[in-house]
Amino acid sequence: MSMVDNLIFLTGLSDVAMAVLMTFAPTLLYESSFSHWINRTTGYIIAKPHEEPVFSHGLASVVAVIGIGHIVASRAGAGARVTIFAMNAAAALLTVISLALHREDGVACTMTFTMGVVETILTCALYYLGAAQGASTVVKKKEN
Repeated sequence: MSMVDNLIFLTGLSDVAMAVLMTFAPTLLYESSFSHWINRTTGYIIAKPHEEPVFSHGLASVVAVIGIGHIVASRAGAGARVTIFAMNAAAALLTVISLALHREDGVACTMTFTMGVVETILTCALYYLGAAQGASTVVKKKEN
């Protein structure tokens, strides 16, 4: 398995682990020292998952599904990489836009900030490792 496929696989595992924490121990994530540090540093609010448990559990389900998608894509080969790159790039862009537009109204929170940073770093790493190149580019490189 290539380095980019390993990164995609590990991203999937971490997403599934996050979903488990979001479901069974959300306080560990939402009210962690790291969340409090982000709150003090940026001013973004700390989300309270116990106030909206249905939303929190729905979000955890989505994170788990995305994680499983990453795991499956990591085994699917070069053809899936560009889709995974596009998905993560879109998540990074939309999260950063949300952070910019919803700073004052409380919609964006410390978890949104963390997601924005993580998705941006992941997108850059995927780009650097060649995931943004289509499968045909990878096949052409192998043929030469």
